[in-house]
Amino acid sequence: MDIRTTGVHVYDRQALLHYRIQPNNTVNDELQETLCGFGLLRQPAPQIAASPEAGSRKRGHRKRCARRQKRGKRAGVRTRLTSKPARAALPSILLSNVCSLENKLDCIRLQRTTRRESRDCCVFVFTETWLSDRVPDAAIQLDGLASSRQRLSPVRYCSPLVEFMIVRCRPVYLPREFTAVLIISVYIPPGATAKAALCELYSAISGLQNTHPDGLFIVAGDFNHVTLTSP
Repeated sequence: MDIRTTGVHVYDRQALLHYRIQPNNTVNDELQETLCGFGLLRQPAPQIAASPEAGSRKRGHRKRCARRQKRGKRAGVRTRLTSKPARAALPSILLSNVCSLENKLDCIRLQRTTRRESRDCCVFVFTETWLSDRVPDAAIQLDGLASSRQRLSPVRYCSPLVEFMIVRCRPVYLPREFTAVLIISVYIPPGATAKAALCELYSAISGLQNTHPDGLFIVAGDFNHVTLTSP
C-alpha cells in the first residue's frame, strides 16, 4: 500500500490478495472515515421493530382495478382456437359435388396426403355420389374417418323433392353452449319446387331442434336453384 501526498490510497495486486485471505478482514477507523466522506460505504438498513399486532392483521384484498390481468382473460374460445388451431371447437367441413365418387377416391386420398387442409378436415360431405348397392363400404372408406351412406344412415329422408341425411357428431372440444353437433347433408334436384323442398327440410330440422334445443345445426349440400332464404 502506498499513500501519496494527495491522500489517495493505492493498492497493488499482492496487497489486495493479502487482504482477501485474511480471516478477520476489518477496516480501520481512519480508512472508514475516509470512505464515509466519499460516500463509498453502504449505510446499514434501519431495523423495523416487529409490532405484536402485525401477525394478527389480515391482508386486505386488492381492488379489481389494481390487478394487472383480469381473471378469465385466457379462458375464452377464441384464445383456445388460436393456441390450438388443429383442435377446432367446431368441426371443419369439406363440401363437394363429386358426380360419381368411385373415380375420384384416388384424388381425394392424394389430397388428404399432400394438403394439410384436407388432412385436418373433420367432415367430408359428398353429394351426387352415384353409389349403388354393389359398392361396399370398404371401397369408399377413408383412413381415420367413419363413412356414413344415406341408405345406412339412421336418420335419412328421400323424396322426389329433397334428399338429406343427418349425422350427429362430437368434436374434440365442444363449447359448453352446445350440447350436440348435427350435420345435415342435403341434395335438392334441379327440377324440384323450391318452396315445397324447403318445407320438407324445415319440418325435419324443426323436429330435431325441439329434441336438441341447445344443439348446433350445420346444413351443407347441393341446393342447385334453391336458397335457404327463399320465401
